[in-house]
Amino acid sequence: MDRSLYEKPLYTDSTFPIRISYEQHRNNRVLFQNHWHEQLEFLYIIEGRAHIRINSETYEAVPQDLFIFNSNDLHYGEGISNNVSYYCMIVEPSVLHNNFIEDYQTSTALERYSSSYILLNRHIKNDTVINSFMKNMMNEQQKKEPGYELFVKSIVHQLIGYLIRNHDSKSLSSQKYNMRLRNLNRLNKVIEYIDENYNEQHSVEEMAQLANLSTYYFCRLFKSATGKSLVQYINDLRIEKAHYLLMNTDMNITEIALQTGFTNVNYFSRYYKNTKHISPSSMRKE
Repeated sequence: MDRSLYEKPLYTDSTFPIRISYEQHRNNRVLFQNHWHEQLEFLYIIEGRAHIRINSETYEAVPQDLFIFNSNDLHYGEGISNNVSYYCMIVEPSVLHNNFIEDYQTSTALERYSSSYILLNRHIKNDTVINSFMKNMMNEQQKKEPGYELFVKSIVHQLIGYLIRNHDSKSLSSQKYNMRLRNLNRLNKVIEYIDENYNEQHSVEEMAQLANLSTYYFCRLFKSATGKSLVQYINDLRIEKAHYLLMNTDMNITEIALQTGFTNVNYFSRYYKNTKHISPSSMRKE
């Protein structure tokens, strides 16, 4: 399982670089793992309640909320209610340019956005115009009538224009943008290393050195990016690995604990129960 923070969305049609999906989660705590990408992403809540974390900010999501993940925003979703469903639309910046856009002010705004320096408002609630945009987009996606791609692109253009005009957006300087990207790439190296060596012991100093950062700055950056300390992140990863072994192998609990990097079986059992709200032995019986 690749736990790299970086995710590159896959498009089945290069002429239509917009990916739209309907996601349903039943009794799943994690809706999507912490990750980032260059593309712009819209997440529109249909049913249920969730916590959505964008960078270091956590928001409570309810139906008709729109979340916008700007280019290189770290984002993570966790269900609060048992049932959560939402539409997800991922858009390549190139979609914002076409031969029909000739107005100078509009093309300038889109050029600024495509350079990834404009940050759109990340959480919008109770906006009837946006609700209409999203419903029209969902309708086009579901029916897929001839020319639906053009309608979807048109809705994306209108939505971006409406957001820039009616909801606060911020500009990010080239220097800050590049620094942010460098930090994300540094963290990627650490996350990938931990994923490959999760059952070994790791110190903060070792990981800071791997990221080429001071210990102090690494701890701040890691917590801001993942929402967890290094120790908590590693233990949570070990629990996910242990859960898989628990449900898919005949290994006993002691073997699983040691296999996934826990040196104390009692500590493993307590941590597992605190995380999963059920003991390892009870989980296996189910």
